[in-house]
Amino acid sequence: MSKKKNKNRFEQKQSEKKRLSFVQKIKRFFIACIILIVLGFFIFLGDEFTRPSFFPILHVQVKVSQQYVDQHELQNTVLQNLSGNFFTVNMHALENGLLQNAWIKNVSIRRVWPDTLSITLSEHQPMAVWNNTSLITQAGFVFSPPQNTFPASLPLLQGPDDSQRQLLQSMQNMNQILLPLQLSLSQLTLDENNNWTIILNNTIRVILGQQDPIGRLNEFVELYPKIIGSCAKQATLVDMRYSNGLAIQWLNGKKCIPHNIANQVSKKI
Repeated sequence: MSKKKNKNRFEQKQSEKKRLSFVQKIKRFFIACIILIVLGFFIFLGDEFTRPSFFPILHVQVKVSQQYVDQHELQNTVLQNLSGNFFTVNMHALENGLLQNAWIKNVSIRRVWPDTLSITLSEHQPMAVWNNTSLITQAGFVFSPPQNTFPASLPLLQGPDDSQRQLLQSMQNMNQILLPLQLSLSQLTLDENNNWTIILNNTIRVILGQQDPIGRLNEFVELYPKIIGSCAKQATLVDMRYSNGLAIQWLNGKKCIPHNIANQVSKKI
């Protein structure tokens, strides 16, 4: 009798184990199915997520002063470098593409929900032309946009490589000195022998030489009303390299006497 009971208990335990094993298999099967469904959903979503038609970019707003950047060229650059949708657009590639334009200094790009890119551009502000081929900013940064985009009114700086900051500062200092005459520089040249030469915006060329160009320019400003004044259109060159004077070259070799000096002479007579 005891053996029969033990046998029944053993069979019950075996049956219970089989039932639990079956339940566990069912659970594992359902868990595996759920995992596969979730993975499939994310794979599907990921594929859709990368499609340009999924939340496409419909509008591009560009903010720029447009003093120098060509609008047509700007539009082409944006179109050529715009890829992906609102979520996957490669803003780094777009930024690099825009920075290929030599006029563009900084680029800021941001997404505007749900279908817009906002692009803000800042341009380099040139202070002068550098060695006929490039432009220079207030900070001394040299950049080289197409020459047909150079502003016509900029002064020209010419000098050895890496001297652009020195010449830019000298130009600003000299323009301050020339303010009483209501004149400014149209050209400043420093040659390989350290000779300074300027051309004023009234076309007069002034040779300042190697030594103390600022001091010689101050002397020129002091003497200008007395020796040139109303004869500015007839004066073509002033040489300030003399220790005890200066030399003036007149148009067609005809010397001109300023009105104020001529009037003083006539009054004495």
